[in-house]
Formats: sequence, structure tokens, C-alpha cells
Amino acid sequence: MVGYFLFVAGSCGEEPEIVGCTDLSACNYNIEATILDASCIIPQENFDCAGGCLIDVDCTGECGGSAEYDECGACGGDGPAENFDCIGNCISQTDDGCECTVLYDECEFCGGDNSSCTDCNEDLNGLAFIDGCENCVGGNTGLESCPSDCLGIDGGTAWINPCIECVPENDITCLQGCDGNWSNDGSKLIIDDCGICGGNNSTCTDCDGIINGLSFIDSCGNCIESMPASWKIEIMPELVLMNSDSDTLVDASTNYLGADILYTDGFDGCGVDMFENNIGYNPSLSFSFYHSDWYDVICFGDQYYNFTEDIRNHNYYDFLYEGKTWNAELKSINNWYDGTAKITFHFIDGLSDANIIVDVIIVNESGSDLSVTSYSINDGDSIDGIIMNYNYTVQFIIQISNLCY
Repeated sequence: MVGYFLFVAGSCGEEPEIVGCTDLSACNYNIEATILDASCIIPQENFDCAGGCLIDVDCTGECGGSAEYDECGACGGDGPAENFDCIGNCISQTDDGCECTVLYDECEFCGGDNSSCTDCNEDLNGLAFIDGCENCVGGNTGLESCPSDCLGIDGGTAWINPCIECVPENDITCLQGCDGNWSNDGSKLIIDDCGICGGNNSTCTDCDGIINGLSFIDSCGNCIESMPASWKIEIMPELVLMNSDSDTLVDASTNYLGADILYTDGFDGCGVDMFENNIGYNPSLSFSFYHSDWYDVICFGDQYYNFTEDIRNHNYYDFLYEGKTWNAELKSINNWYDGTAKITFHFIDGLSDANIIVDVIIVNESGSDLSVTSYSINDGDSIDGIIMNYNYTVQFIIQISNLCY
């Protein structure tokens, strides 16, 4: 027990005042206290200061509790079920003869399992139901029944088509044509294989009757199954000397112009666009293609401007129109070889015909044009009688279009 002492000064000979718990029912009552303070500790009702129960304890161990053992010996139990003893034996029957071991369920069905009045949401006497979409809806589910289709079938797939008809889901009798109009009589317009709305495939059918085929009409009116990958024209120069024997000297180089789908219209490297080599001992003529834009061509460490073979990109449709142009020149290598030159053209590598126009331009030493003559060339044709001497250079502008295969 804890006490508190407060000595209050008084007159000489008076007893001092003591502050503490003066409540006799408190667990910390101070017999010597003369002044009550707030330190008193009062025990819980029905319990002593040590926490012991001062009244009866029930069967659950609760101090002052009301739980009791039923007639079957169960603490707080309700006793045996109606018509049964404590161990579950039937001791009576109902008036209508339902055995007491087979009771009425909550749906008032003798021996039932509550299923006769339980809805699809497992609620007794609930209002939920299975709709046409086989979903449990209504009642306590919070769900609404699925809608009916235009045929009145819950969850059905029939629909109103653009022709305002109620038809099954997969009915495609009413379709929209590529022109935006709908029809159910088979008259709708469709896109043909050429991508034309209402077309008949004629815009992309080739000359062999194949839709999106590769055959084409060449410039000669021939139906060609496929465009050749390449073609060439061989050009052969000759010089007839102005002497009593009219000796003929042939240039030591063979010259080609042509096209290939693998190459470009620019320089395609040594071996494709072949540069002009030394044409041999005592050469007579030099025929070569030149390009003012190929000023920096280096082959095997040397720079070249003239070529004996010039291969361009082969796009057939380029040659159907303005075609492509090659520039060439013919000159006598040594001044003692005077005479007349002959240039012959041969179509090779699949080329059968073409519209070839050759402009022959005679220029003097200063580069001025002295004459210009145009020739239309066919396979095997030659341009003959070109006067050659050391003072003249002959230039050629060769334009090729309207190819035939």
C-alpha cells in the first residue's frame, strides 16, 4: 500500500496533514491519510483487488455468466432437436406420417433438399432465372436478361440487314457493293482482280489473257511473255585506205552498247562499262563511247574517259518513248591513215528490232560542226563513206527507242 505524506506547516505542537486515498473500498486505502486525493484504485465489479471472482462462475468459465448445461450435457446448448433424443434417435412422428428422420425442407417439402424453391443464384425462394443466353439473371444477381433479336429469340443472332430484313447471322444475301450501294439480288458491284470497282479484269489482263500477267506488246506489236533481262548492239568500225589497193583495216576493238536490269545509267565499274584499251600495233581507228560526267573513272589505277562497252539500265518502258542516248566518237589514230570509214550495227542477245536514229556529226580540229547527217538503222545496216583523216573527228549521237524482241 502506497501512502503520500504532506506536511503542512502549522502552529507549533499541531499534527501534520497527510494526502492519500481515504476510500475504504479502494485497493490502496491509506489509513494514515487525512486528505483525499485522486490516487484511489477501485477493483472491477464482482472481482477483488487480486482479480479473483467474488461470485459464481458459469460453465463457460465466465464470472457471473448465465450459461448452463442443457439436458444433453452441452454447455449453453438448446437440448435435443424436436422429436429426437440427445443422440439423434427419433422418438416421435409427424401427423402426416413424415418420418422424423426425414424432415420438411425450407421449401415445405417432406424430405426435400431446398432445391425445389432455390433459384439459380442459390437463394431460397429467390427470383433469379436462366435467360435465353443461359445466364443467371434477375433476383439478387443484379443482372438483366439478355436482349432478344429481331426474331424474338433471347440472345439470338438474327439481325436487320441494310436491306431492312431480319435475317440469320450468316445470311449474306444483302451485301454492299464497292460503289457503296446494297443489294440482295446478286447485282452488287465488286472490285475486280485489277482493283477496279465493277471492272472485268481487262485493265490488268496481259496480251496472253493472264490477269496481272507479265506478257506485253512490244513496239512491233508482238506479245512477249517476259521482258529479256538484257540486250546488246555490236558496232564494228572499218577503214578503207585511200590507196591504189583500197586496203581494208578493221579496228582491233569490238564495241557494244546495250542494257541490263542489273546496271544503271551511270558508270557500273571496270568490266561492265569496258574502258578502251590499246587497240594494237599500227591501229587504224578508234571507236569509243565517252561521257562528260564520267570524269573521275579509275580502272586499275588509271583514269579513263572513253569506253568500248557502255551498258545502261534496262527499263523496257523507257525505250517505248524517248528512249536512251549514247554518245560516241570515231577518229583516225595516225595521220597517215586517211580513207573512208564504215560502221556496221548488229542486234544481239535477244534484240530483234528497234528504232535507232544515228546522228553523224563531222567536226574540225577546233570542235566546230562541219556537217550533221541522220540515219535510221536496222539490224545489219552500215553507215559507209565517212571520210577520215587526221584533222577530223566524227561524233555519233545514237538514240534507241521502240524496242522489239
